[in-house]
Amino acid sequence: MSQNIVNTRSPSGAVQVIAGWDRRLQELFCNVMPLDDEDEGDYSELLLTPSYANVEQLGAALVAAHIQVPQALLDAVQADHAVNAGNVMRNFEPDGKLISEHAWN
Repeated sequence: MSQNIVNTRSPSGAVQVIAGWDRRLQELFCNVMPLDDEDEGDYSELLLTPSYANVEQLGAALVAAHIQVPQALLDAVQADHAVNAGNVMRNFEPDGKLISEHAWN
């Protein structure tokens, strides 16, 4: 599974977004988790959606939740899907700068 991670803001506080391609299940995913105990946001729509048909749908779900992620993260998810990537983790800055990338077998 690929994991593309960014710490960003939601209307109710700081969150971490993890989005990627699950090679085994052949589906796109996105999880949003609060970074502090104070966040009372409702991310059930994002967390309960088992998968997304495409990256545009995934991005639209984030926009609907008022959570901004860099286009570079969405582009990485799209590329992972296109090549059936797995076993890769990337961390992004909120501005889209790639901080780190790790791949393993």
